[in-house]
Amino acid sequence: MMGLPLWKKKRLIRRCTGTVEVDGYNVPAFEDFYMLADVQTTDNSVSTGPDGDIGLQKIKVFTDCEMEIASENGNLGDRIWFQGKWFECRSSRLSENTFLKHWTSAFVECTNADVPPVKARVEGEKLVIEAPKDLIYADGTKIVFSKKSGAYVNGSTLSIGDDK
Repeated sequence: MMGLPLWKKKRLIRRCTGTVEVDGYNVPAFEDFYMLADVQTTDNSVSTGPDGDIGLQKIKVFTDCEMEIASENGNLGDRIWFQGKWFECRSSRLSENTFLKHWTSAFVECTNADVPPVKARVEGEKLVIEAPKDLIYADGTKIVFSKKSGAYVNGSTLSIGDDK
């Protein structure tokens, strides 16, 4: 029996699947998927870098499976989208001291944050944008569309254009 889903919510996970060549350069390739996870904020710290002070938030994540961790040799760890920011996994360990065994993982805010998890495609005369329901940018900005503006939401899909 794995951990209780009582506090878990569906969270977007981004996993590095290797590299692809783009314009002669190797760049990371990612796979996005959802996983049930309990996310808890743990720490806010400030470090000084060449561009000044940088605030870093840390979170603890509880899941039913192991998360891929970032390593010093450049391997990218799993990332989780939380409160409008990406966080990268730094450690993941199995806690099996009770019958509610689960994985406890530590994540740190990404300073080289990727773009928000948004996918767009054209369907006929419509532009369809897919994004997580909780998509909020780090500065607190939310983008809201209404049917009056020619945009509508169906599940996690935002469509812009006439609904034909």
